[in-house]
Order: sequence, then C-alpha cells, then structure tokens
Amino acid sequence: MGFTLLTEAIGAADAYLWVLDGNERAISFYERQGFALDGATKPEDVGLERRMVRRAD
Repeated sequence: MGFTLLTEAIGAADAYLWVLDGNERAISFYERQGFALDGATKPEDVGLERRMVRRAD
C-alpha cells in the first residue's frame, strides 16, 4: 500500500522528504523506492530529521 500511495502522489519525479533519525523502517522503505540520504539534517521538537532525495532517471 505504501508503494502505491507514493507512486500515485509523486510518480517517478525528482523528490525529497524528511525522515526522523533512527526510523530505520521508513528509511529502508524509501531506499527501496530510490531515495538516498543526502546528509542534510534539521532539528525538530520530536528529534533530528534527515533528508532523503530521489532523482528521476
């Protein structure tokens, strides 16, 4: 279901998103969809967020 939702929302376009540091399940899911951590971070009230980026081929 997550893959279908992601595909419907952004298709194969370039995209970025923020994921909570330590959320390995989410990071793994997005990596399978072509996203990669790019090193950018930002502090939030709930913890550190890390940016993931996907470039369309």
